Amino acid sequence: MDLLALFRRLRRAVPERDLQTRIPVRREPDSTVAPARYLSLVGVVRNEARYLPEWIEFHRGVGFEHVYLYDHASEDEPHRVLAPFVAEGFVTLIPWNFPWLLCGSNAQILAFAHALGCFGSGWRWMAFLDADEFLYPTGEESLPHLLRDYERFPALLAFWTMFGFSGHETPPPGFVIDNYVMRAPFGFHAKPKSIVNPREVVAVSNPHLFDLTAGPRQGFTETGQLFQKIESGLGKNNVGTPVSVRLRLNHYYTRSRQEFEEKLGKRRLSGRAADCKKLERIAKGIEDTAFRDEGIHGYIPELRDRLRARSGGV
Repeated sequence: MDLLALFRRLRRAVPERDLQTRIPVRREPDSTVAPARYLSLVGVVRNEARYLPEWIEFHRGVGFEHVYLYDHASEDEPHRVLAPFVAEGFVTLIPWNFPWLLCGSNAQILAFAHALGCFGSGWRWMAFLDADEFLYPTGEESLPHLLRDYERFPALLAFWTMFGFSGHETPPPGFVIDNYVMRAPFGFHAKPKSIVNPREVVAVSNPHLFDLTAGPRQGFTETGQLFQKIESGLGKNNVGTPVSVRLRLNHYYTRSRQEFEEKLGKRRLSGRAADCKKLERIAKGIEDTAFRDEGIHGYIPELRDRLRARSGGV
């Protein structure tokens, strides 16, 4: 048996949940010094190059001051589209070439712990998102302005609003946030993503909820309610209720049907057929209940202007 076949066999034999691990976050010796900057974004990307300029400029527009991107063995040369952002100092690009078949989602957990340990002391808040997730305040305020109301909390949670195919069989030209407008009602598969005070994070054991000084796998909703993931002999349960009034996290879960099928195909090849059935159920759940939502469209004119200026007016 060759090495790749052995890796795949091991990957099929070990459930995804057993590949999760707990990565402690190294604390700075002096945590009393005030951070120099306010809000940064951390993401792990894999073959997302075509979508990154929109994603980066959108989040710059809502108030992020810097982006740390971990390139997880991409094959579409993201460094080329990211070069201007890196040159101007807005993006830090970090190669993160762990073998996917061995690391599973641990590669993401390791990257998040690395970002907290290496860069966290310089920031008051760090948000952890994927390239198919767009975070924004629903009102007129900027994201940093909104976050000032939550500085008493160690972690603020934003919950997924799930968008589906929106009638697109193949990837359409234009912006993701313009093309994909059909979503499920809020509450369907509303998993959290974290915006944390880095000094309050003890460890990373889950990409959605971090282990804080106050307790494991938890954060707070925008209404100040504790939200926590509890695992016991009886299974997994969430304590708390998802909320999305002031803060919205659009999750473009499928993008086009072609891209979704390609994602499923890759998972089947890596021995994760069970994952595919779950993803298909979620996609169907979105499609069965979808309605039109253009709430994010107010950001499009400014986003378009910035990207046109970056490309020389084209």
